[in-house]
Amino acid sequence: MLRFRYLDFDGQTKSEAEINSPVDGEKAILDLLDDTKMKLPYGCRSGGCGVCRVKVIEGAEKLLERGFVEEDTWARCHDTNDVRLACQAKVLPGSTGLIVMCPAEEIK
Repeated sequence: MLRFRYLDFDGQTKSEAEINSPVDGEKAILDLLDDTKMKLPYGCRSGGCGVCRVKVIEGAEKLLERGFVEEDTWARCHDTNDVRLACQAKVLPGSTGLIVMCPAEEIK
């Protein structure tokens, strides 16, 4: 089972979700959460706008490396290494445990 926790800017839990089906490494965080109660902000779902940027506080080792689109938006926004795009960041196949995220700063 893979669990997600989304915190607000004050570090308080805003929402939580569980994914009970096996993770295959093909779906991004935003896609995995589509069928849950957890809703993250997003704009384009293609990685260009940066609206879905989240800071990964715990569980970054469960995510695949950034692809070209995510890397480009990450560089354009001058983000720190712990910021990922929820629409692009894919979870490693077979991952279980907890991924904790919070909103990233405003897009630059």
